[in-house]
Amino acid sequence: MKDALIKLVKVKSLITLMIAAGLLFGFISGRIAGDQFMQIGLMVFTFYFARQAEQNLAEASAKELDKDTESEPAK
Repeated sequence: MKDALIKLVKVKSLITLMIAAGLLFGFISGRIAGDQFMQIGLMVFTFYFARQAEQNLAEASAKELDKDTESEPAK
């Protein structure tokens, strides 16, 4: 839980959440049309989740590489 909160506080996550909150406020207050809200929101969330998936993949690859190097006998 603590690690999840630390990751959430990262700057990119905060910026994404702030953009999402701003979009939602603009939509609710009538300053942003529904079609604009959908387009911009989709773009922001696609970037956020694609970035998160890329980071998770990189971390998993690094762990796998570390595990492989530890299991190899020294020559």
